[in-house]
Amino acid sequence: MKECVVPRFLYWQMKRSRPAPTTCKLACRKQACEVLSAPFPPELIEIVAGYLAGFEGTVVRRISTQKTPSALCAVGEHKIAVGFFDGAITVWDSATNECKELLGHTASVNCLTHLSDASLVSGSRDHTACVWDPISGQARFPLMTLCGSVDSVVRLSDFSLATGSYDGQIHAWCFLTGELLFHKVAHEGPVWALTNLTDDLFASGSADRTVKVWRKTGECVSTFHQLSVVYALSVFPNGLLAVGFWLPRITVLDASTGRVVQTIETKGAVEEFAQLSNELFATQPSDNVLGLNHELSHKFALKGHRIAALPNDCLALATKTGFHVIQ
Repeated sequence: MKECVVPRFLYWQMKRSRPAPTTCKLACRKQACEVLSAPFPPELIEIVAGYLAGFEGTVVRRISTQKTPSALCAVGEHKIAVGFFDGAITVWDSATNECKELLGHTASVNCLTHLSDASLVSGSRDHTACVWDPISGQARFPLMTLCGSVDSVVRLSDFSLATGSYDGQIHAWCFLTGELLFHKVAHEGPVWALTNLTDDLFASGSADRTVKVWRKTGECVSTFHQLSVVYALSVFPNGLLAVGFWLPRITVLDASTGRVVQTIETKGAVEEFAQLSNELFATQPSDNVLGLNHELSHKFALKGHRIAALPNDCLALATKTGFHVIQ
């Protein structure tokens, strides 16, 4: 079967033209209640905070907007950062209901992650990455201009981060000063996934059908050839590496040898991972989110197209008009 590799940002923009669902399809308990805690302006994200025991939800908060999230991440204990296709970023404080908008990108925000000092880093289709100050909401230093759309980002240490670009490059930066630590032409295709493995190692996954393991100094340790385009990576507490593909499957690798430990068949491509204590979540086309238990067997399905692990064992789940927070 011949693969048709479509950039993820184009894929989601094509999907935006489809009619948006009018109701949330998250299965809720009978005693579920919805509380609107404040009159939020319409440009904010829809947020539904809920508790799922055995993955049956109880909705406790909802905030609506017309904008579609393109990326999610936690920022500290109570804040959630949401990127949008127009380049804007909103940071919502769940404790105070305050919101702050970060403006600087001129195209879709492809990836977000928090840093050790509670600041935020974003990567965008406008070929830039930016570190945002958590207090002022301003860029800590000028945007870092890269050679291609920034499709992945990972924190490497207490002071450094790495970005993966559409042109196959990996850059490592000091996020305190903006200094470039190393630069590698790492892959022959877009670097769509980055994840930490150990204190010394991180991994990258690419459209060139490889997973590579790197030292955090920039040295390539090993290359593992895969059967398909690699969209997503996530490391388990035991050190095994989950790999999501264009083909409908998830492969679990021994990150030290590349040996396939387990293969899980899915109903579609796996585009993004989020991991909580006992579950692995994976986004798939057509707004499907697959949930797997600790034994990696199918457990449930939700509707959404972006996910992020949050504090207190919660999951952020984006829909076309916002997102849910699920514990």
